[in-house]
Amino acid sequence: MLKEQAERLAEEQQQVADTLRALFDTLPAGVLVCDARGTYTMASRVAREMLGDRVATGNAYARPEGLELLLPVGAPFPIEDLPMHRALARGEVTRDVELRARRRDGPESVLLVSGSPIRDEEGAISGAVVAFLDITRRKQPRRSESGCWRTWMQLSRPYPMES
Repeated sequence: MLKEQAERLAEEQQQVADTLRALFDTLPAGVLVCDARGTYTMASRVAREMLGDRVATGNAYARPEGLELLLPVGAPFPIEDLPMHRALARGEVTRDVELRARRRDGPESVLLVSGSPIRDEEGAISGAVVAFLDITRRKQPRRSESGCWRTWMQLSRPYPMES
């Protein structure tokens, strides 16, 4: 009887893990999860694609290898202010923190990042999670908008008077 319960519990845990992995890999956002020591334990497909595979195996307390994280103005993003670090070290929930991520082997992206601590039954921080969206395209002027602006500027110039 005890063996059957243990097998059923193991099957249920595996089903939850499989469901979570499918959810992570289906989301259009990047998701990273780490344990209390800052070691990344899960990374969604989108997170690996945007940040690189090495980032997903790193540590939240260290600068990611092969990736430069910048403030919107271009200065290095202080590691202690990153949403994952704030969730782990201070238990803070952050929403919509904008940063730039520049991969050595790929393009630069503008990311909108939110983070939260994961707490155990006693309320102690047992890990953290961040989710992020690539908003690079939103930050770039659209061709149609810039074309409309140019047309407006041309039309609004004073015309010479005919005599």
